[in-house]
Amino acid sequence: MAQDPGGPNSPADGAPANASALVAYAERAIVSRVLTKGPSGTLTIFAFDAGQEISEHTTPHEAFALGLDGALEFTVGGVRHSLGTGDILRLPAGVPMLCGRTGAPRCCW
Repeated sequence: MAQDPGGPNSPADGAPANASALVAYAERAIVSRVLTKGPSGTLTIFAFDAGQEISEHTTPHEAFALGLDGALEFTVGGVRHSLGTGDILRLPAGVPMLCGRTGAPRCCW
């Protein structure tokens, strides 16, 4: 994935941006947009349509999930968490995690 090239409504131009507007929903899909990528990790926004999920995986870097819109269910190290708009969850490096849609038809993270 490449670093965000900037453009309208982009944090790369140094101006404030509405985070949930930086990625569009797509029917029956998960859409992601990498805002920045560096040696210590990436900052990515995801938009999930109803019924979509990311399968179990691990990452080499610690991550945080911050709800921008809707609800999402995370399982981290076997522990299930239901999160909504405004909720934040620490995702430790190397710990198996998966996430999927719950509640409202769409969500943005």
